[in-house]
Amino acid sequence: MLLSVEELGVRFHRPCETSLSLSFRRISRIVSSKPPDSPWVLQQFNLHVEANEFLVVLGPSGSGKTTLLRTIAGLEVPCCGRIFHRGTDITKLPPHRRDVSLVFQNGGWYEHLTIQQHFQFEGIAQSRIRSAMERLGLYELRHHRPSELSGGQAQRLAIGRALIRDRSILMLDEPLSQLDQSIRESIRELLLSLHQEGRTIIYVTHDQQDAMLLATKIAVLDRGRIQQIGTPRELIELPNHRRVAEMLGQPSMQFFDLDLPQCDMSRLTTVLQSHASPDREVTQTILKKAFESALNDRVPSKKCSMQVGIRPDAWKVEALPSSVDNLSASIALSLEGQLNSKRYMGPQDLTQWTIGETSLPKINVLCSRSSNIPNLVLGNRYRLSVEFHDLHFFETETGDRISFEAEASEPR
Repeated sequence: MLLSVEELGVRFHRPCETSLSLSFRRISRIVSSKPPDSPWVLQQFNLHVEANEFLVVLGPSGSGKTTLLRTIAGLEVPCCGRIFHRGTDITKLPPHRRDVSLVFQNGGWYEHLTIQQHFQFEGIAQSRIRSAMERLGLYELRHHRPSELSGGQAQRLAIGRALIRDRSILMLDEPLSQLDQSIRESIRELLLSLHQEGRTIIYVTHDQQDAMLLATKIAVLDRGRIQQIGTPRELIELPNHRRVAEMLGQPSMQFFDLDLPQCDMSRLTTVLQSHASPDREVTQTILKKAFESALNDRVPSKKCSMQVGIRPDAWKVEALPSSVDNLSASIALSLEGQLNSKRYMGPQDLTQWTIGETSLPKINVLCSRSSNIPNLVLGNRYRLSVEFHDLHFFETETGDRISFEAEASEPR
C-alpha cells in the first residue's frame, strides 16, 4: 500500500470568540471562550491508494476534494485520523518532508520568474530540466514569464514543476477546469502517459468525463464522505447510493417513486430475489402498476416504498403496434409513450416522452441513430421497454441501493 488514509477527519476553522469587560476602570484580560464544534469538511473516512494507481476523487463543489489533497500534502491539519505513506505515519510531518507533490487549481506560478527558473530546484541537473521542458513543449518558451503563456502552456508549467522533483505521488486539484476542450485533451494525454510510465496520480475533479477517461479507480466524495470507491464500470453499473448514480452517466439517471401496497412490494421483492424465477409476468405487472401510479398526481402524505433508477440509454424504442404478449422474459417494463422533443447529440438523440394522459414526469431516452427506428417523428407514439438488469432500486429515505440476489456478483 503506497498511501493509506485512516479515519481522516477535518473540521472548518473558526476563530475563538473573545469578550472584553470593564471592571473598576480597568480593562480585564481578554478571555477566549471555547468555540462550538465546527462542521466537518471531511468526515472520518478511509482511503487507500496503491502504487501506479490513477485515483480520481469525484465530487461536487464543497464536497471536500481540495481539503483532502491539502491534508495529504500537509497544508491542512486533521483533527482526527492518520495518514501513512509506505507504512510510515506522516500525519505530523511538515509538507517539505512528504514524498508528494501538489498541483494547485490556479497553478501556483511566480510571475517574476521565467519558465526555466521555475524548474531550477537545488540538486537538479540542467540536462534534466531541459528534458522536462522539451517534453512539455516549453523549451522554446523558457525565457517567457507565466503571464505570456496560454492556458494550456501555463497548466503544463504547473505540472512540470511538480514532476521535476520526482515525488512518489502526483496530486492535481482540478487542473483542467478552466481550459477549453482541445487543450483538455492534450493535458489528459500527458497525464495518461505519465501514469503508463509508473506514476501514481491522485486527481480531484467535479467533471465526470475526466473521471471516466482517466481513472483506474474513482472515489465519489459527497459532503465530506467517501460514498463509493470502484472502477468506472462498477460505479456506472452498480452504484451503491442514489448520489453516486446521479453523479455518473450523461445524461444522468432518472428516478421514479414506486407507490406500492405492502403486498405488492413483498411480491416484487420476492421475485427480484429469485434469479431463476420464471414468474417475470408478475413482476412486469407490478412494475407497470407502480409506474402508472408514479405518472399520476400522488397524495402528498403518501410515502414511497422505494425508488427505481433508469439510465436514459437503457430504454429500447420500438414502433407500434408491437405485441406485449410476446415480450422477452428479460423485459421488466413496457410502456406506450408519445415523443415530445428530440435534441441532436451527434450519433445519438436525447428524446423526451410523455406516458398516458399526464405530462409529468417525462421520461428521458437516449436513442442511437443506428437503432431499428433511426427517424423518430415528433408527436408519434412508440413502445418503450427496459430490461431487468437495467433497473436500479434505492431506498427512498436513505438513498442506499437495494441489492437483490438476482444482481450479478460482477458488473456486466
